[in-house]
Amino acid sequence: MKINRQENVVVVEDGAGARYGLGVLVPAMVVGVLLVLIWPSVAGYARFDLGVLAVAIVALVLAVLNPPRASQFDLEKRQLRITIGWPPILGRRKTIPFDAIREVKVSQFLRLGDDLGSARPALVLTSGEKLLLSTYKRSPKRCREIIEQVRPLLGAGSPSAST
Repeated sequence: MKINRQENVVVVEDGAGARYGLGVLVPAMVVGVLLVLIWPSVAGYARFDLGVLAVAIVALVLAVLNPPRASQFDLEKRQLRITIGWPPILGRRKTIPFDAIREVKVSQFLRLGDDLGSARPALVLTSGEKLLLSTYKRSPKRCREIIEQVRPLLGAGSPSAST
């Protein structure tokens, strides 16, 4: 994640470079190569074309299933603006006041220990909804580092910004 500070706005961007490299292109290329290797009965260029088509389809599906996120913490207005996906056509935007955020925490689907497994930094709203700051999986240790940078933005002394 990349955190940029501009006067009263702090922008937290998802790791798009790592997402597209390791999360989209590498699995897509593996599927394309395996497809070419599994179907040797298809003749030369047609087999290559089929592999390229598989890479394109898998990359598109993975990119749509894990859209990039950008969170803007507006310290002056005390609100969080989240942009999910590719604006303006497929993007979604959500605005949340800081008062509606109950806590900042590390979200793990399977809890394997303090530093094992994959995790994501998340905000828990007063309504009980969990809002992921990133859809890219990281280690719990890296998520705690991100949370420690986000917590002061919400109000370090307030009980609503705890883990």
